[in-house]
Amino acid sequence: MDVGWRNLSIATVVLSCGESILVLPNNALPLRIPQYGSSDRDDPAARAGSRAAKRSAMLQFEAYKPPPRKNGTKLLLNQIALLNTSPRSVPTAGEPRCRKEFMSAVSLDRDPLAETLSPERRATLEKLFYSIGTVATLPSAAHRILELSDADAGDPVKLREVVQTDPVLVARILRRLNSSYYALSHRVADIRTAVSLLGVREVRNLALTVYMSRIFERKGDYKTYKRAELWNHSVAVATTCRLVSRVCGRGNTDEVYIAGLLHDIGLILLDQSLRRHFCKIIDELTPGMPAYLLEQRALTFDHAGLGGFVARKWNFPDQIADAIAYHHEPLLYKGEHKDLVHIVTVANFLCSRAGVSSLGVHNIPPPPDEVYQGLGLDQVALAIIWDQMEVTLEKAEAMAKG
Repeated sequence: MDVGWRNLSIATVVLSCGESILVLPNNALPLRIPQYGSSDRDDPAARAGSRAAKRSAMLQFEAYKPPPRKNGTKLLLNQIALLNTSPRSVPTAGEPRCRKEFMSAVSLDRDPLAETLSPERRATLEKLFYSIGTVATLPSAAHRILELSDADAGDPVKLREVVQTDPVLVARILRRLNSSYYALSHRVADIRTAVSLLGVREVRNLALTVYMSRIFERKGDYKTYKRAELWNHSVAVATTCRLVSRVCGRGNTDEVYIAGLLHDIGLILLDQSLRRHFCKIIDELTPGMPAYLLEQRALTFDHAGLGGFVARKWNFPDQIADAIAYHHEPLLYKGEHKDLVHIVTVANFLCSRAGVSSLGVHNIPPPPDEVYQGLGLDQVALAIIWDQMEVTLEKAEAMAKG
């Protein structure tokens, strides 16, 4: 048989004797898979055998039932749920066009929709968002860490100096570093070794994870909502963003982690700043209605837009703020960071569908087909992501509890 080869930068599946073997790609090395020549495409027997193998693989995948997680919640995701779920909830004509209005307040200088917002309403929203953003602020050390690691070549010595000014931060970084998330062969006992092993950017991610976890520490449970579960969801989305990024070959794995970690920062800010309104929204939660639509009805803005505004106030890069602001409505985003926005959208849906939700109810609609297509995620790539979800969520749980 004449077999040619072609290079692919996406994940692939190798079928052998009806068994599906899932292969994760190495971003640095393109995968090579066999491509049959024209003589094979013209052979009816070869085409029939190929179709039978594909049908067998898809039947096995659709019948796959992942084991229950340790907390008893079963992972519910499968191929049909990913690509063929109930229709997305669509805002009615009477609902506010708050995302457009809100984003004009977030980026007044760049958003062409700014004229749709009256000066009085814009001033009111800016004042409200600014006051909410000051309720929970990042420590100055966190800002210095972010600035250091965002340089073209982060200085490990300066990073160690900043981190070591906070003994609690050091202890928590080392505890997470020695957890099952990293699965190191030996324990790490100091920041110098941690930076040497992981690099400046990964230690930056650990430090920001620790700082963010402090915002969720106080008790604030209400009905299905639990702050600890919201934190677990945030870390799960962060780690799943890395998985999606690796499989589709898009985005920077460090950058997508931060975007995933912060994607629901607006929820905890609503919880802490507008508690009474937040609890009313929790009262109305149903699996068929996304929370951001309930927020828009009750508040005329939602947690995604608020989170994007606060991320800019905290001096996070524009691409991080954009991913936060548009992760529920990715098709409205017209900027230059679509891949990052789409990765967070997909990861957020996958985690919620797998039972790790932000508010205790799976009410996140599946991403539009354009999002999957934009990332190059077909059924094969989604199967690869799903095969790794159980391990990914276990690692996220270890990181969140660290």
